[in-house]
Amino acid sequence: MAKITTKIKVRQMKDNDIAPIARLYIRAFSEPPWNERWAIKDVVKDITYARSQEHPIMLVAVSGDALVGFTWGYSLRPRDFPFLEGQLSARSMYVDEIAVCNEFRKQGLGTLLCTNLISMARDIGFEEVILRTDLRNNSSMKLFSSLGFRELGVSDPQYSSRIYLRKSLSGLLRE
Repeated sequence: MAKITTKIKVRQMKDNDIAPIARLYIRAFSEPPWNERWAIKDVVKDITYARSQEHPIMLVAVSGDALVGFTWGYSLRPRDFPFLEGQLSARSMYVDEIAVCNEFRKQGLGTLLCTNLISMARDIGFEEVILRTDLRNNSSMKLFSSLGFRELGVSDPQYSSRIYLRKSLSGLLRE
């Protein structure tokens, strides 16, 4: 992985970041393996939902004035993930989204965003971080593995190639 060659700042998301996040979200998730089609209004709904959850962490990465990446997570509600019953700690953060502009990928920006989010989750008192990714996305699998995430052994009920990963923050959970 090449190191970030430009000065990148990771900070909390602001209201005026929503439009650039939506544009990046639409571009990033239209690519394989996701191949999703999003409208700006639906991305804004997703952001609004995330912000309304318990303990949201909403981060963006900026290079100069350009938003080049984002991630967000919040307290995982077990009732929203019944197929994970019995596999979660009482204090789990769900990393809902992460994306990096194509021209900034493979430079450590995903790692920077994730490590900031994980650190903040630990500071809030979360015991673990849970996320979902696609087995076919070699870059994300490599990123999350390098950060200590391990497979839960559970696939998404709607998408068999999408799996759940866990990272213990307390050192007490079995990974």
